[in-house]
Amino acid sequence: MSSLLVLGGTGFVGKYLLQNADLTSYQTIYVLTRDRHKAFSLLGSKPVKYIEAELSNISVIAKVLEEGMDIVNLLRPPSCNLSAFIKSLCSILLAANEKKARRFLHCGTAAVVGRSSQTLIDETTSCHPFTDYEKDQFAIEKRVCSLPVNHLEIVTLRPTAIFGPGGKNLLSLADRITSSSTMKQVSMRWFQQDRTMNLVPVGTVAEAISFLCKFTGNLQGEIFQISTDQEALNQYRLLEKWIVSRLNCANISNLQPQRPDWFFSLVSRGLGRSNIAPHRRYSADKLYSLGFQSKVSFEQALEEFLDWYLTTKTMAA
Repeated sequence: MSSLLVLGGTGFVGKYLLQNADLTSYQTIYVLTRDRHKAFSLLGSKPVKYIEAELSNISVIAKVLEEGMDIVNLLRPPSCNLSAFIKSLCSILLAANEKKARRFLHCGTAAVVGRSSQTLIDETTSCHPFTDYEKDQFAIEKRVCSLPVNHLEIVTLRPTAIFGPGGKNLLSLADRITSSSTMKQVSMRWFQQDRTMNLVPVGTVAEAISFLCKFTGNLQGEIFQISTDQEALNQYRLLEKWIVSRLNCANISNLQPQRPDWFFSLVSRGLGRSNIAPHRRYSADKLYSLGFQSKVSFEQALEEFLDWYLTTKTMAA
């Protein structure tokens, strides 16, 4: 049995991965953390071994690298020092390659496509990152994928907007429904209308990571989008209506004039947003073509998010 090293195991996606995904094929799971006690309080009694070190402490991390190991990177770079983050990450990968580790999964973001003119995005779509965040993420992708490795497979994952208990996506919509004035809600509904939300459950992302870790074929240099844009509820108006019904909030009339798509694009461009296409969808066909099947229900994932949201809001009151 091989081992697994998780970089960023105490974050939103990492915590869910370690607590819920099927990782039983690994004999040992290592988690890199700067604070062992904090990590233990977040992960509880999960059978993992903690490596208490900074990402830049290559000598400490290299001690656990071994032949056949898989590595999952869920870390986000500090905004103040991108170059140091990339340098440390590349040093770990080169050390892992020397030890003949098997696979490195880098979890980035589908947003690196930036201001693409295409409405259906797949892994072959040219990237034109627009925001600083997108540019940073794309810079990491390019540098990592350009490393001269002959043993280690480097694979890039591009999830869309990840949501779930403890995550930030969907918070603003839930807050607006429960706290904003009727006028603000009506205005936002008119502007958003049937815009694709590009949401993906954190459980689906964790499943995809687990699946690609266990996949036996060669994945060197491959990129995989993780998306659930095909879900009917992954659209603003229907999602808002669904949340309103679950929260028993006052409903707002759907009788509103149609907002032209060009107006959405114009305003979004003026606000400096990257995605100015209201109907942009991300395809996960490539991932599913390998045999991936998600057991996560999109609607159930929404239910779990709302339960967490209401509990958190009650505790804060």
